[in-house]
Amino acid sequence: MSIEKPDIKENVFAHFILTRFNIDQGASSVLRNDPTWLRHRFSLFSQYCFPSVVAQSCQNFKWIILFDIDTPLFFKNKVARYFRWQNLIPLFIRGREIMTEVRKIILKNIEGNTKYLITTRLDNDDAIFRNYIFDIQKNFKCQEFHFLNFVNGYLLTKHGLYRNQDMSNPYISLIEKLDGFKTVWCGEHNKLSVMGPVKQIVCEPAWLTIIHGRNISNKVEGVLQPPAKLRDLYDRFAIKKLKPSIIYSSFYLLKQISELLQK
Repeated sequence: MSIEKPDIKENVFAHFILTRFNIDQGASSVLRNDPTWLRHRFSLFSQYCFPSVVAQSCQNFKWIILFDIDTPLFFKNKVARYFRWQNLIPLFIRGREIMTEVRKIILKNIEGNTKYLITTRLDNDDAIFRNYIFDIQKNFKCQEFHFLNFVNGYLLTKHGLYRNQDMSNPYISLIEKLDGFKTVWCGEHNKLSVMGPVKQIVCEPAWLTIIHGRNISNKVEGVLQPPAKLRDLYDRFAIKKLKPSIIYSSFYLLKQISELLQK
């Protein structure tokens, strides 16, 4: 895999992806560490999230993933399999320690002449396109406190693939000065515009939200894509090739017929 870097002076900034795996999700520790829930999340993580991040064309970043300190040993051992990738930093902590520990690990993993910090949100069951990190860093202009939001993305459900737009989505990034940094977790992703300016980046779909029935929100919006568009997920997101289900193909066909009849 070729490694790309934006044409920016080295070490001006440090870039971190931040992911909560089974910690501080508004649920009890018992639910977060339930083997059935964890098995399902690790499956989604392995199929969609992890391969999309590993395949980033620009590898100039670190990925901090937070796990509950009481995660069952079987699943801690599963996490250990990802340790071999040098960009990944797993943390096993308690919910009340999140920002304290994140600050510590960020400061530990930056060089002394770093002046700016970029942090990017990512959920453990979603994916980002291959040039996501590259395009974020390409927009770095020594901003003191500025959000970057990629407007267009996909929603993947059992009924098909939808193209969607979100002006303050769960994949938003924050560029800020390192001194007194807050990180992109300084507020809820859909309310960050009240905290600072947001640059909207319009391009081909840059993120992939997986709707699987156990999301916090299962609302599906957007334009249903032709089944052939599933190939785009492999090309853009580096996830394994998917075949359209009978449900998807039938649902799309019926939708096309319905639209023709309405004309």
